[in-house]
Amino acid sequence: MDQRKLGNLALVAVACAWGTMIPVIAHLAQTWDPFFLGAVRYVGGVPLLYVALWTAEGFARPAVRPAIWRALVPGWFGLGAFAFIYTIGVAHANPIIAAVLSAANPVIAAFVGGLVFRIPFDRRLAPAVILAVIGCALASIDWSGDDLSLELRGGEVLVLIASGLWAWYSIAVHRWLSGWSQLRKAANTMAHGAVPLIVGYFLARELGWAHQTPSMPRSWDLGIFIWMIAGSVVVGLLLWNFGVAKTNLVIASLYTNLVPIVAVALLAIGGQAPTLAQITGGALVVGGVAWCEWRLLRARAAAEMSSAAKS
Repeated sequence: MDQRKLGNLALVAVACAWGTMIPVIAHLAQTWDPFFLGAVRYVGGVPLLYVALWTAEGFARPAVRPAIWRALVPGWFGLGAFAFIYTIGVAHANPIIAAVLSAANPVIAAFVGGLVFRIPFDRRLAPAVILAVIGCALASIDWSGDDLSLELRGGEVLVLIASGLWAWYSIAVHRWLSGWSQLRKAANTMAHGAVPLIVGYFLARELGWAHQTPSMPRSWDLGIFIWMIAGSVVVGLLLWNFGVAKTNLVIASLYTNLVPIVAVALLAIGGQAPTLAQITGGALVVGGVAWCEWRLLRARAAAEMSSAAKS
């Protein structure tokens, strides 16, 4: 199969895996501290990734050995700082504005790519980005509530910073760790990211932001934890890195706007019917992704025809 199609399929799988996190975290947060959940998601994934890496590639050192900071910096700031800052930001942000900022991931990705890595923005993607942002905002915000205030609460800046860090990580690992497999990139950066996450959790405990003692697991919590770590974080990160490598960050970010759509669908299966705004938002996001792929496929076909005519 064409590598680009594989990348798109991987990103669809990422959206499905990450979409489960909204109902999963909503369930676990009833008895578990959010800072603990944020830390254990990534810390728990490290041994799983290394077992998979050693099984696939053995214990020998890789042929390509970049400087240690090339994996350490993305791990600390792209994974560790992102998870910690995002948790604090969402907890202290207006949920409406936080949802809109999360919906703006494709815009943030384009901005970070252009500002930091000098990646030009493909203007053919502009309509798809606009549709995806509007659709994700419609699906994420509860328009039926009485508290649709746009008042800033301070955490919105942190949500924005966290989204920027994730976008930066997604490009940096491919630029700085070229020659490594997706499995090795994920394992090394997550291992480095576990350090600030552990420090951040204990810091949150000392500051009184986190509960001192994690709750005891309930009947289904262990299975949910296994899925949260192995399915969403480990497999999700591997597929995300693969999808970004085969497409680009802006296109991959369009797929992340499908996450709340998947979450709404799961909640609907559980008996919580979606609203008209959520259905409309989902249609806009899917339409934006489809528009994007159609424009790019048409441009590729035209380029191939032009090349064939010249030859």
